Amino acid sequence: MKTVGERLDKAAKIGGYRSRRQMARELDIPYSTMNKWVDRNSLPASAILKITNSIPISRTYLETGTGDAELVKETGISNYGHPARADDIMAMYIELDMDDQKLIYQLAGRLHRDKETIL
Repeated sequence: MKTVGERLDKAAKIGGYRSRRQMARELDIPYSTMNKWVDRNSLPASAILKITNSIPISRTYLETGTGDAELVKETGISNYGHPARADDIMAMYIELDMDDQKLIYQLAGRLHRDKETIL
């Protein structure tokens, strides 16, 4: 399991920032607050949301330090440690015609929006 400092460094790298300090400045997070998270080795939910809304990094990785940090760029789907399965799914998706791809994309968006209702 990665420490909060390691996870924030990975987020900065994925986001294209030179440092954690630059990432904090760009995301409008006080650097002193970010240092408190590192010292406590704990990220609040609000920080995870702010970071994942700005940087294509896995929420699971930020929360736990496990799984793949980077999201699959084409879909925004993380493979969460199952790269072979993610590759299989992407291969099947790519083989679909454009109308079916659009339908699946819309369905995934709907499921994402309604996940609180479904659970």
